[in-house]
Amino acid sequence: MAQLHRRQRTREPESSDKVVQQISVGFLPPIAELLTIVARRRGTTTSRLIGETVELLVIAAEKNPDVIGQEVRSYSHRLPEILAGDRRVDDTSPAPRHGPRPQYTKRLSGYVTEDIHRRLDDLCAHTSMGRARMVRLAVDKYLFEEIAAEGLGNMSADS
Repeated sequence: MAQLHRRQRTREPESSDKVVQQISVGFLPPIAELLTIVARRRGTTTSRLIGETVELLVIAAEKNPDVIGQEVRSYSHRLPEILAGDRRVDDTSPAPRHGPRPQYTKRLSGYVTEDIHRRLDDLCAHTSMGRARMVRLAVDKYLFEEIAAEGLGNMSADS
């Protein structure tokens, strides 16, 4: 009698780069909308785009710690005003104010690898910034650079 051997599917062990961590952050509605538009134009999801922006910021900050300097932090204040038409892209004057209250934000999630998550936490500890603020900074910096490169008029939902 012939025996049938079933080949069992074995799952390969996942490396720490494959493990995914979710990061959930509240964004101002115009920022969340612009992020959705840019993600759609890039052919990706907002979750993936958030993860990519965080990874870009973490890598850039490790190469050059000045990337988290005062000018970069001001993206978070300038971007909503630029979207509202109250400020030009090249206007770098400070607009000191606190972050948005949770009831005025739209919560979005992003996903990063375990390695990037650990490196993000290290960066947050080194700069004394919270994780949510650092994620908002990464997204704002990315969107600011997109607007500077393509112009605000090209960033509409109809495009």
